[in-house]
Amino acid sequence: MSKKVLLIGGLGFIGYHLSKELSSNDFAVSIAHRSKLPKAESDFDLLHLDLDAMALEVLVDRLKGFDFVVFCGGADDRTMPIGDATDFYYKENVVPCLRLVEASLETGIEKIVILGSYFSHFDRARPEWKLKEKHPYIKSRYLQQIKPVDLAQNKLQVSTVEIPYVFGAAPGKVPLWKPLVEYIDKMPFVFYTQGGTNIMSVEQVAKAVLGVLNTKEYKSHWIIGSENVSWTKLVQMFATALGKKRRVILLPDFMVRSLALLVKGYCKLFKKQTGLDPYHFVEVQTANTFLELENSRRALAYPKVDMQKSIKETVEACGFSVKK
Repeated sequence: MSKKVLLIGGLGFIGYHLSKELSSNDFAVSIAHRSKLPKAESDFDLLHLDLDAMALEVLVDRLKGFDFVVFCGGADDRTMPIGDATDFYYKENVVPCLRLVEASLETGIEKIVILGSYFSHFDRARPEWKLKEKHPYIKSRYLQQIKPVDLAQNKLQVSTVEIPYVFGAAPGKVPLWKPLVEYIDKMPFVFYTQGGTNIMSVEQVAKAVLGVLNTKEYKSHWIIGSENVSWTKLVQMFATALGKKRRVILLPDFMVRSLALLVKGYCKLFKKQTGLDPYHFVEVQTANTFLELENSRRALAYPKVDMQKSIKETVEACGFSVKK
């Protein structure tokens, strides 16, 4: 008999691929939307799940019959909230997960999987950066990971999947990378920072989450990813997809910090809140935030992929022609 899984935020970029992956592996998939149900076609059952205002007994009733819940409906660091950023991100990323745990304890749900950020990993790995103290968004990802586990009190499995930068395409979705693609497309040379990151495809994310649902091994957090790349290499991968060659000029860190101070001053002047403090984030942006992931890849059974292909799909989804 198929296991029933509820995807909260399942109409999004990752949710689209996750719903396809789970349904093709004999899961019965339903999708929940936190706000009013959009006028969107879906191959899956859609239901409204207001995790902020719905009474507990109503929420419990909606969750009955599901075996698993996957939460991929939080706010990311691009959001510039009105009001206090710390309160905003706590409400968007932490409170819904706590309500899910509270209600799930009253049902037969076996496991909740929360899609988070690899910044939580670096908050643990690089305590000297003091990420959760300096960045409201990262603080929310940290609390999103620990508070639901504490609330579950070993009566329910709650796992966070810590995800790096993701590439690929989904119907009707414009990738967050579009401004960078436009910049690389227009400029004969590209100014960028030192450092690097880990990248992965959206299909890999979906397979990794499938692995978390299937595995009998329990971890409160799983760090996933695919390929470690310098920012220079990533820019050149975009340029290759565009069929162009681009020289990358690395800005010295002091110049990046100066520019970040200007951005921070602009935000303060116009009372704009940010999830990542522009000045303090330079320390992260210019570092090599690389990952060693053989253990996770083996445990969750997600494959290596051709990341250049994923970059090409991203560029196409941004509306640009790609090199054939």
